Amino acid sequence: MQGEGTERMKVKLGGEMYQAGPANVLGKFCPKFERVDGLDDLCIQYVAAGFTHSACVAATGELFCWGNNEGGCCGAPENIRFLNEPFNVRCLYERPVNIALGKPAKQSSVYSGLDAYLGVDGNTDGSDPNTCLSTQLDPQAWWEVDLGDFCVVHKIKIWNRTDSPPDPAFPEDMFQQRLFPCFLMLAQEPYSDSVDIDALPKALNNSVARMKLTKCQRCTTWHVPENIAARYMRVQLEGMNFLHFAQVEIFGTPGINKPVGRCGHVQAGKSVTLATIRPLPDPKDVEKCYKRAVLADPNNANILRQYETFALEYDKFGHGEGIKGCMICKGGQLCELHTLRHVYMDELKEMPLGLGGRQPGLKEIIDFLVNAPKPPLDYEPPVRDNTGGVFGKIGKSMAKSLFGTSQPGEDEDDEASGSKNKAKSRLPFGLPKGSAKVDPAERGEGDLKSPDEVGAPTEAASSDNANT
Repeated sequence: MQGEGTERMKVKLGGEMYQAGPANVLGKFCPKFERVDGLDDLCIQYVAAGFTHSACVAATGELFCWGNNEGGCCGAPENIRFLNEPFNVRCLYERPVNIALGKPAKQSSVYSGLDAYLGVDGNTDGSDPNTCLSTQLDPQAWWEVDLGDFCVVHKIKIWNRTDSPPDPAFPEDMFQQRLFPCFLMLAQEPYSDSVDIDALPKALNNSVARMKLTKCQRCTTWHVPENIAARYMRVQLEGMNFLHFAQVEIFGTPGINKPVGRCGHVQAGKSVTLATIRPLPDPKDVEKCYKRAVLADPNNANILRQYETFALEYDKFGHGEGIKGCMICKGGQLCELHTLRHVYMDELKEMPLGLGGRQPGLKEIIDFLVNAPKPPLDYEPPVRDNTGGVFGKIGKSMAKSLFGTSQPGEDEDDEASGSKNKAKSRLPFGLPKGSAKVDPAERGEGDLKSPDEVGAPTEAASSDNANT
């Protein structure tokens, strides 16, 4: 046990890590056993020495590797060739830490210089009022911290004041009672800075998770629901009062990806590391795994029911028809399956259930959507301009002057309609169409004359012209 009073806690001691060997494996030459840097506050349970790298597992379930990172065998990016210090393989498990420590904070108002930063300075001692934040007498006073980025939050601790009023006429726990009732809230979007009677409802609507505290105690712990990712955390009173407390601790991990599980054992070989995840003896953990599997695809139930571990869960939940809520969606973000159901909501309403009323599997959903009738396209073909614009008009006028018509068949259409004002069709050079084939006898012109006779005027005509 460590600490005194309300801060007493159980701590596992021992498990220090020592190493000795050449520099090409350890990063430095160690002729005798030396303590490994970076693992001072951890209790090591399992160790493994590979060909050119080392690994160990802490009691908290974290896996650490260091040494030659050939092919990424230490779990680090491949561009890092060598790790001088133990590297935590966070993709398997990362111990939740206080991610609110030293982060920017603000509050509705400030009383006597006791600003919001005092709530994230790491001091949980509430006996000194000068180390506790405090607002003025505000309606629904609030305090807020910005984590800087999205984080998966596991639990939140709020430490109350422990001092008493100097005036014995007041209740001894008057300062502690001011914190209750209040709300602890997590959000992905910034909260409003308004201070009025509508501030609390607005904040609750903006939150992805919330918890109401009513019991007055020194330290209150809120175990946040699974897969909650948030950036902003707020403490807000329900009524009008002073808001003051000693510290807020938010335990979580950066990012929105949840770890696989705690590591149980590790073995290191030649440029390879083998790690095993601890079994899940708790029935709640087995139930949680089964729910996640059948929510991802109901057909997974047909596979899991063959194992004795999930026999009871199959009898209880079947193919997931009675499971409410999704355990895969993270921090208000829909998982892939729910995104598919949301996008094709109208089409899936027409999809029938499976045999015995079972939920359709992922393969059945995909086949149904692929073969579903497609909606008609709102497409109108463009209308072609038959006039052809300016160049089309010029071409039609040239064709009419050369051939007597702008388009083939136009004359036939005019003859069929009995048009009386049809102009004579002309061949090139202005000659009448078919004039070379006309019989002079039919025109009443008599014998044909020579060109000289046609062109030479008679003497009578010449004398008449002279007299004129």
